Amino acid sequence: MSSRWFWTLLLLCWPAGVLLAAEKVRLQLKWQHGFQFAGYYAAEQQGYYAQAGLKVELVAASPGLKVLNEVMAGRAQFGVGTSSLLLDYAKGQQVHLLANVFQHSALVLLSRPTGAIPDIQALRGQKVMLESGAEELRAYLRREGLTDADYQLVEHSTSLPDLINGQVAAVSAYSSNEPLLLQQAGIPYHLFSPRSAGIDFYGDNLFTSAALMRKKPELVEKFRAASLQGWSYAMQHPAEVVDYMVQHYPGGLSRSLLLAEAAAMQSLLQTDLIEPGYINPVRWMHIASVYQQQGLLTTIPDLDGFLYEPASTIDLTWVLIALLVLLGLLLALALLAYITQVNRRLHQLLQQKRQQQGWQHARSQILQQMLRDETAPHELLTSVLQQLQQFRSDFHPLLLLDRRGELPQLIHIDLSAAGWSDMQQRIAVFDNDCDIPGLNLLAVPQLGNPSPEFTGVAAGQLRFCAFPLQGDCSQIPGVLLVWQQPEFSAQDYELLGDVGSLIAISLERQRDREALRQSEARHRLLTDHASDVIWTMDLVGNITYVSPSVQRQRGFTAEEVMQQHLTEALTPDSAQLVWNQMIQASALVAAGKPYPEFVADLEQPHKDGGTVWSEVKTGGIYNEAGEFIGVVGVARDLTERRKTEQQMRYMAQHDSLTGLPNRALFMDRLQQALTYCSRHQRQLAVLLLDLNKFKPVNDEYGHAAGDELLQAIGESLRKLLRASDTVARLGGDEFVVLLPQLESPLEVSKVAAKITEALAQPFVLSMATVQIGCSIGQALFPDDGSDAEQLIRIADERMYQQKQQRHQGR
Repeated sequence: MSSRWFWTLLLLCWPAGVLLAAEKVRLQLKWQHGFQFAGYYAAEQQGYYAQAGLKVELVAASPGLKVLNEVMAGRAQFGVGTSSLLLDYAKGQQVHLLANVFQHSALVLLSRPTGAIPDIQALRGQKVMLESGAEELRAYLRREGLTDADYQLVEHSTSLPDLINGQVAAVSAYSSNEPLLLQQAGIPYHLFSPRSAGIDFYGDNLFTSAALMRKKPELVEKFRAASLQGWSYAMQHPAEVVDYMVQHYPGGLSRSLLLAEAAAMQSLLQTDLIEPGYINPVRWMHIASVYQQQGLLTTIPDLDGFLYEPASTIDLTWVLIALLVLLGLLLALALLAYITQVNRRLHQLLQQKRQQQGWQHARSQILQQMLRDETAPHELLTSVLQQLQQFRSDFHPLLLLDRRGELPQLIHIDLSAAGWSDMQQRIAVFDNDCDIPGLNLLAVPQLGNPSPEFTGVAAGQLRFCAFPLQGDCSQIPGVLLVWQQPEFSAQDYELLGDVGSLIAISLERQRDREALRQSEARHRLLTDHASDVIWTMDLVGNITYVSPSVQRQRGFTAEEVMQQHLTEALTPDSAQLVWNQMIQASALVAAGKPYPEFVADLEQPHKDGGTVWSEVKTGGIYNEAGEFIGVVGVARDLTERRKTEQQMRYMAQHDSLTGLPNRALFMDRLQQALTYCSRHQRQLAVLLLDLNKFKPVNDEYGHAAGDELLQAIGESLRKLLRASDTVARLGGDEFVVLLPQLESPLEVSKVAAKITEALAQPFVLSMATVQIGCSIGQALFPDDGSDAEQLIRIADERMYQQKQQRHQGR
């Protein structure tokens, strides 16, 4: 080949991205760096962008930044947005959707618990912090009966402290990471998902401007393809991408949290079922109709200008491939004549070979018939004899089977009308008199090469041969008896010996299948009547079996549970725990280690709307090849035990008379408040209360009246204070109040005055109406002390001083 042709082919085949200078583009993310954008990091890490001739800058979002403005103004060529892009498009923004990365939106509402059961109506009249582009959450609130006027909308600060501190009642968040942060910090929360109300939108959509799409369609296509290739890699290799993120795009999250976020995103992206970036126009029409129903969209726009369609460009590489294919076809045609001639000769040789070895083909057919599990034994054996006789019409086979140690059972086939009557006579003679010389069917020797004593000649010179049926075991279930007119050849012995062995193996397989069926029936009987719930699950979280006892435990029937996914069969926290364990277990098994033992207490939804707790133990399921294919588990109902434990824990932390927190719980809350105030430079106060004139009530009316008075005082204090405050009974007639996160020391005096005024009012008891008062000592952090003991001691001293002053005043 000349040098000119060499360089021409090199230029045609070399990737265009290598020959051209890399083109710089910016991708504006909608949040801070996290696994939420892992596909773009992976595209950079694996060189997909570089191969496409692109140099991509990944820009994290800052508080208050609107991604759409950055793209429309040209400061970024691409952006990541929510499904509210459709609303922007309907308002006239020239936005163009390129890919739906999240097939299910991760947007949820997080709130601090106001009761045991999550209630979205508790947000009525409260402050709700929603991020930019979270219109699907507004649509969700409207569907739940909360209009924009029913709550106060607050601009999102991209952090959770406002929710933790009680500044807002709820915040928009991503289900894949922020709940994990709250779990790690031990902060309780309620999660509200739009999907629970039938609002299932796309999330984290890749988009660009319509202007760039028209001007540079090739650039858009290259960036889209490289990004989606990165997403495929990221979801298959999360640990590798997390290591790259920690080194190049730190976002403040630990490696373990990033891996947990990756696991939570699996069900949102569904890359195992759907190609990354898949766009369904029908689903976008549904999203538009939901927006319209909730008053966020007046009319449904034409989506043709909004949804991505691949650019039609000419790829010279495919032209070259087409030329090479054409050249290959020409070469193939040139060889066709020669191959045809060779095939004719081979066909003739093969015909001769088939004629010489036809019995091998019949043997293969017999073997295939034997391996079919659905064939009944009698049908199988009859079919075997038919196929044998079709190959050798001069053979007259009979099967004598002895399955119970009694007289043999005769299985036969009418091979020819003319010869059958004579054969019946010979069988009758054999069955009644057993006078055929050299053959005793009740004492057949082990399988081996046939010898003269196992062949005989009956009347009419009809020759026969007996073949013991012996497979893998020593038991001989019967005999294959064959008559034919001429002498048996060595090939006949070989063929009939193979057939006899295959029949024996088939009989053994039928016996083994029946034993397996009975074994499975016994195991099914055990699992169906077990008090614990026995279940199995595949590697993607689908329940593949559950015992009927699940209905007693969870209210759902076994059939209903079989339709549930891991995320439906468990509460979110428990599902996350199990999913993380499955990821770790799969990694260990892939590394050649055994499946680790897993024991945990898990919470599951009950059909009546509540939840139940179970102690779950799991193990790995392996197939015959030793491959890890699923999980088997046993769940034991812990509901009553946990109720008892919860009651005991409550009794250990609360005063049995008033129901208020006791000293131990108060000290724990005070210590947590001190830690928070010290870190954030906030103030708190401790108020120590001692009742005046309490002893005379006990002395005059008895301890029952005193207990009733203490209960009334506890209820009065509970109503006076905020939900974030704590009032506890230390013992006797002594109470203590914690006021965390003070804005001003003046608040302490106001609260003390309210308490003093309230406790000075008459209390109506069942025995009498009494009037008491109280003395209050105050201590302020950090002015009066830096730890719990100092604050309580100073408050006690000041309470005692106030008590002394009151006595002196008298």
